[in-house]
Amino acid sequence: TMVPASMWGRVMEVMGKMAEWWRGAGNVGMRVYRGWQEIRLL
Repeated sequence: TMVPASMWGRVMEVMGKMAEWWRGAGNVGMRVYRGWQEIRLL
């Protein structure tokens, strides 16, 4: 089945936003994880 170009563009846009969100969440997660490791070692 062929997907209309307009719909495909929309999907790509949403995927890009999701990728950005995941990258941001990953950065925060790593920071929290590192902080937790430091606290635990005290």
